[in-house]
Amino acid sequence: MKFKNPISIEEISSFLKLPFFGDGSTLIYGLNEINRCTKGDVIFVNHPKYLKKAESSNATAIITTKHDKPSKKVTLVSENPFDDFNRLIKKFKSSSNKKLSYGENTFIHPSVVIGNNVIIGNNCVIHPNVVLYDNITIGDNTIIHANSVIGANAFYFNKKQNTYSPLITCGEVIIGDFVEIGANNTIDAGVTDKTKIGNGTKTDNLVHIGHDTIIGKNCLIAAQVGIAGCNIIEDNVTLWGQVGTPSNITIGEGAVILGKSGPFQNVEANETIFGVPGINAKQRFREILNQRKLTQIIKKLDL
Repeated sequence: MKFKNPISIEEISSFLKLPFFGDGSTLIYGLNEINRCTKGDVIFVNHPKYLKKAESSNATAIITTKHDKPSKKVTLVSENPFDDFNRLIKKFKSSSNKKLSYGENTFIHPSVVIGNNVIIGNNCVIHPNVVLYDNITIGDNTIIHANSVIGANAFYFNKKQNTYSPLITCGEVIIGDFVEIGANNTIDAGVTDKTKIGNGTKTDNLVHIGHDTIIGKNCLIAAQVGIAGCNIIEDNVTLWGQVGTPSNITIGEGAVILGKSGPFQNVEANETIFGVPGINAKQRFREILNQRKLTQIIKKLDL
């Protein structure tokens, strides 16, 4: 989320009533989740295990629980970084309530529910009972089938004393040109940045796409695929039915993930993956073939 105007660390410190280490005149241009931050952003670290990742990120400032050693980042010290980050979101989240804008030859069924700051391009079709939350941009020649929900809050929670508190969603969804979204899809908004579907990508029915995931051009995503948050799926990737991914991995251009598979780590470009955990399909098929031979091997060994 970008601020309307840049804000100094001193101003943030004064608002949150937090001490800081570093240059107080440093300007902050927005706030972001650790996996999507850019130069000029402030992020938060709620657990020490993520501090190293934060230090190596593109962020300019960190809200964290301690300041033990010199840091390249400006550091604000907080007892509750998650809560203070939410306070910043509440303070600076845009209150813009622009009404729907849509292009020529676009059909929107009367039952569609539309929030604020929604832009729909030319020659689009939005089928019955679709829900478009706030801050959604849809390109030209795109179809969204019945009962899909676009832009719901990110699934991002902090556990504290056996209760869960959400990180306030302030991101958006961007859907490109010539995209087709199947029936009963759910595409969550970016928690602080954007969830993006590239030009020409097609999704089948019952697909879920988590917050801040970036999907490239001309991808094919079959039914019942579940994509967690903060993934990067490059151009021309195919995900067959019931594929599931963890968060924060990259699936390289042209990769194919076969049905019911679950890659647990990055997938190389043009690789075909099968199984759980997902590995190279040829290797997996060899393993299956060898497993079938085990009974004969055991008989020969007289075990």
